[in-house]
Amino acid sequence: MPDLHPELRDLLRKRLMPLAGWERSVARDHAGRILDILLKN
Repeated sequence: MPDLHPELRDLLRKRLMPLAGWERSVARDHAGRILDILLKN
């Protein structure tokens, strides 16, 4: 499935990295999961 909202996912990742002190890869994974949850609701 193509990424439908890359800008939103990137925004979430950029916010999660400093907020939680996560590394880039962890923040990217969590941003993808959060976006999936938001799209399903």
